[in-house]
Amino acid sequence: MTEEAEFAAIGRMTTERAQAERKLAVLRAEAARISKAFSSLSLALRSEYLIRHVEFDGEKLKQDPPFPRFDQEEYRFESAAIDGQKIKQLCKEIRENEDAVANLSQKLKTLGV
Repeated sequence: MTEEAEFAAIGRMTTERAQAERKLAVLRAEAARISKAFSSLSLALRSEYLIRHVEFDGEKLKQDPPFPRFDQEEYRFESAAIDGQKIKQLCKEIRENEDAVANLSQKLKTLGV
């Protein structure tokens, strides 16, 4: 392989790794958002007071706040956001991108980058 071809290959792998890292950051942010929603939903489902304030898919409950400074937004959910199939796909994509980043990093390390 010529030096020029090697530099081109390194450039492609570096770009590919950067893209995979960016995608991984987006996927992890989505996982964190879902995790926060599940945390709020879990708390509400365990509470006889909070469960009355859980809203799905834009429904509006006419309930008085259970305590001062209660944030109703924290207990509003979209069914699609907590879809098990979407979460399964998200986990798969995170694993695939982690593997891609690791593989590209290893290849670049082998090339001395």
